[in-house]
Order: sequence, then structure tokens, then C-alpha cells
Amino acid sequence: MTSKSFAIAIVLLIAAAPAAAHGPGHEAHGFVAGLLHPLTGIDHVLVMLTVGLWAALASPRLAWSVPAGFLVGMAAGGVVGMFAPALPGLALLLTLSVVTAGLLAAFAVRTPVLPALGIAALLGALHGVAHGSGMLQDPQTLAYGLGLLLATAALHGVGVALGLAARRSKQIPLARCAGALVVAAGVVLLATA
Repeated sequence: MTSKSFAIAIVLLIAAAPAAAHGPGHEAHGFVAGLLHPLTGIDHVLVMLTVGLWAALASPRLAWSVPAGFLVGMAAGGVVGMFAPALPGLALLLTLSVVTAGLLAAFAVRTPVLPALGIAALLGALHGVAHGSGMLQDPQTLAYGLGLLLATAALHGVGVALGLAARRSKQIPLARCAGALVVAAGVVLLATA
């Protein structure tokens, strides 16, 4: 992958149109709704892509375990979100998760496996609680959750692929710049919240 094509890919991913991911009336209905939901909010897209990017930049051995930690955290958070009262300040925490993921990628933060998994699981749990709070308690809930996890894994996979491509093509500084752009996007989201 050339530096020009890598830069174009990063810009296209970050330029995704923002949408209200957890606005009023958010309801879960089936597999397709779950599959599409992570693509409906800039906070989701940025965090999920950037967690994959961070994992690959930090260490190729973390490339798949860190996203898996996010998925486990998201699943657990989803269950909590379905049955627990609303978490105060959740919207702010979700926006801060964008900044956090961006910082991790921008600095290609290297940590041992367990702390990296813990960070990813915490970020995933926050998003899971947000998703779970909008899920209906009906037979479609499981299908929705499966679609949500699959789409999340796919976004992580894109981030990991970009990070590994950056490593192979010696474009790590450019990939780290993408992390800095995510931080900037998170700051904008904070300012407009």
C-alpha cells in the first residue's frame, strides 16, 4: 500500500458523516439492525476502527487479541445495559472513548497484553452499555446483538488491516497521524455535545 493510498483510506474512514447513535427512539430489531447500528454513529466508527489501528500499531501480537477484548467487553456491557438503569454521563464517556482510542493510536501506546485487554474491554463495555440500553427485551434481541458484534468485529478488522499495512509499508507515522485526527474529531464531538 502506497503512502498516498493509505492516506486516502484514512481520510475516507474519518470523514464518515456523523449521526446520532443513541438518540431518542433508538430501538433494536433483528440482525440487520444490529449489523447496521455501529455504522450509524461517528463515535462507534471512530472508536472501533481506532482500537484495531492501535492494536496493530502497538504490536502485531496484539492485533487480534485487543479487538477481541473490546468485543467481550461490549457483549458484557450490552447485558448490563439491558437490565441496569441508565448510566449518568454515558454520552460524555462515549465521546471521551473516541479521544482515548485516538491517543492510544497516535502514540502507538505499547502495554503488556493484560493492560491492553483491560483498556479495550473497558472501551467496549461503555459502548455495550449504550447499545444494551436501547435493546428491546424480545426474541430479536439476540439477533440484534449478534449483528452488532459482527459489525464491530468488521470495523476492528479494517483498523487492524490499516495498522498492519502501515507497519509493512513503513507508514507508521502516517497511521499515528490518523490517531491524532481521531483525537481532534473527539474534541470536536466534545465541544458540540
